[in-house]
Amino acid sequence: MDGLEPADLPEAAIGGMIWVFWEIEENENGICYSFNTYKDMQARKPCNEVPVLAINGISPNENTIKNRIYPFISEVHVAIRSDLDRNSMAYKLYEWLQSENAKHTITECGFIPK
Repeated sequence: MDGLEPADLPEAAIGGMIWVFWEIEENENGICYSFNTYKDMQARKPCNEVPVLAINGISPNENTIKNRIYPFISEVHVAIRSDLDRNSMAYKLYEWLQSENAKHTITECGFIPK
């Protein structure tokens, strides 16, 4: 905001991720933050009717996120202890997350694997 202070406006208590979109529907001056995947894949209505905010002229979409053009990208990493029991569910999940099946599932859920 180039040094500008935000307006002193009332805050809304949000009880779930979908509530930010309901607030936006009710307040034409409202602004919210949500994961692009949540907006596009999980919440859908009314989220598909909410415009997204471009950053430096770049809107978040599959292409700008996958090609790392959009400036706000969150990466998720998985780590396990080196002495973790190989028969534990945590280790099995760790192994699965590295599989082609996991990449397909992650993509199907709307996330974009690296």
